[in-house]
Amino acid sequence: AVGSVRPPCGWLTHRAVLHLPPPAQGASAGTAVTEGSSFGHAIVESFCPPGPQPPQSLLLPATSSDDSGKELRDKFSSRLLQRAQLPERPWIRASVLELRPPPGAGSSGEEAGSRSDDEGAEAAAFEAARALGPISALLHVPAVPVVASIDTDAGLGLHLLGDADGQTVGRGPCWRTEAGRALLAVQAFKAAAAHAPERPPPAVTVLFAIAIQGHVDSTDACGLASNILGEVTQHVSDAFSFALREVARGKGVDVDALQVASFCVAVTRARGDGSTGGFTSLRAPLADAVFWSFRHGAGPCVVPEVCDLRLPARILGHWAQTCLSSVGGLPFPQSPDLLRASFEVAVDACVVDLAKLHDALPQDLPEWLAKESQASSALSRPGLAGQDSEALSARQQVLDVRGLLWALDPPVEAWVAARSPEEFWRSVRQFLQESLARLAAAPCPEWWTAAAPQWDPAVLRAVAPFHPRLSCRRRERPAAGGASRPQPP
Repeated sequence: AVGSVRPPCGWLTHRAVLHLPPPAQGASAGTAVTEGSSFGHAIVESFCPPGPQPPQSLLLPATSSDDSGKELRDKFSSRLLQRAQLPERPWIRASVLELRPPPGAGSSGEEAGSRSDDEGAEAAAFEAARALGPISALLHVPAVPVVASIDTDAGLGLHLLGDADGQTVGRGPCWRTEAGRALLAVQAFKAAAAHAPERPPPAVTVLFAIAIQGHVDSTDACGLASNILGEVTQHVSDAFSFALREVARGKGVDVDALQVASFCVAVTRARGDGSTGGFTSLRAPLADAVFWSFRHGAGPCVVPEVCDLRLPARILGHWAQTCLSSVGGLPFPQSPDLLRASFEVAVDACVVDLAKLHDALPQDLPEWLAKESQASSALSRPGLAGQDSEALSARQQVLDVRGLLWALDPPVEAWVAARSPEEFWRSVRQFLQESLARLAAAPCPEWWTAAAPQWDPAVLRAVAPFHPRLSCRRRERPAAGGASRPQPP
């Protein structure tokens, strides 16, 4: 399996996004868009069974509304197609997500619209990528199949040419448009992962279909497609790579850093009127495409394992370090207000540590989250050890632990009554060990324990508070000539 080496803690998640062509726009939709939707539907059925999907499979809303209630159609939609966890390697997970552009986006084959339309498409793509999180690969589905004309006299004729325009001769995909859609998605997912600049961009895997044109018996269509598979795949790879370089020119995109491959995953017959019949999925090449994507993609997402955060020891460590840094030593006994203030300083230092942990964790993966956990709060669903924490949001667990710290109510009056520093710190330790903070758990990287402040027994050496002298007695001494004058203090 890809990524079979177990990480030091946690688990690995490989994620691929099936980038579908835009859906048809009602009666104005052309044959090309209709074919693209049909082909995309056939690929989707290869990953999930037909029929209505459960509500929890929807990861992004298909539409949204503005403040006036007007429906907005410029949003991407996404849903979960398939997810799996290897029984023999439970730390490895994989999922395939569907990402569908808004209706009409790039369906006309025209290269560019207005500047505002381009900016709106970029904003929508970035919003979708940020919501879905990091991915390993982009499975790009062209809008129309590649047409292969069968001529017994001239051999195989392909309606495919990667020329200077990046266009296709006759019927077939417009590779400049397809490269533009794929590049927009790659840029969006790369920008959404700006917190991890060392992470490479996702791989681009083109999943295309062959439409065989000519007098071919339907029973021989799949066999014929397998015979010409290598030649057609090479044509598609060359045409798409050429168009990708043309589209990326002047955009500051390093195309050489992108891993690109093409796989023929479906076959159909082209009718005389230019339309196509139903698509037959080729499951073996589709499985090879997904495997190649995970092997050459950006890599899996590493989620740390849920561990005990050891908050009581961390609070004591922060409190001890604060006391040792005080000028003149730790005074004992202390007033109730001073005790409460010093305790809150130690808690705030732990909250800062939790904020660093929250920012260091990978983005939550929506397909692995339970829907009920998204509405959890710090008071109703605290992050406690022993819960089914893998179904919870990793970052939400950290926020829940922060709520536990803020809910601590220290027994200040009992601490003030302590007769020695040893009794005082023993009372503080007992309070923390009996509070809910002892059960706090969250995804914990290795650096969390290494960066914890340490308890220092030097805080047991306290000093007694005293009031400084504000005045002193003036002494007088005789002056020259027998007169006396006051002496400075």
